[in-house]
Amino acid sequence: MTKDTRNRQKAEDVLKETASLVEPVTSRFKGPRISEELEASLRDIVEQFRRQSSEEPPPASSVVVNRPIGLKVLLVGGSNRENALLAASIAGDIGKELYRADLGSLAAGEAGPPKETLRLLLEATEERGCMLLLDNLDRLPASPSHQGTAGLELRSLLESIKTHPCLILLGIGSESGLDPKLTSNMDFVLPLSGAGRA
Repeated sequence: MTKDTRNRQKAEDVLKETASLVEPVTSRFKGPRISEELEASLRDIVEQFRRQSSEEPPPASSVVVNRPIGLKVLLVGGSNRENALLAASIAGDIGKELYRADLGSLAAGEAGPPKETLRLLLEATEERGCMLLLDNLDRLPASPSHQGTAGLELRSLLESIKTHPCLILLGIGSESGLDPKLTSNMDFVLPLSGAGRA
């Protein structure tokens, strides 16, 4: 078995192990009606992702291995269904598989220690080269809790995805009180309130 095959199998195993919180998202439903402004933003995301994907990576130094950094997109004010439909639309345009994880379930430890589960999930996403929608960001604690180092909160999530090479979307239902730390770490912030109402 080659190294690539082993890595692919490891990714498949991780996605199976976290099946309670990770699910493939398909666009089998009719997409939401969206404003021209939002549609233009989605086109910008697709174009920027394609541009970054086609660029030649810089030569690797002997000390640091350079790798492309993917896009981070914050979806604000949409329902889980709207987030999934918009993410599926982007995935269809760039030809990528899309998976969704519920951050509330992940933070609650439903699939194992939260930070370890997130690490394995991000590794699997990278191995597969797929898109990831991390939904229900508002169910994630803003600061460390009694769980200590095993707990997952906003700061550790942002640190974990900062240099990830894939396209990652974060869904948050509430528009009020957005942490500047969160928005400043995003390549795009898309307000979705009412965008998906058919």
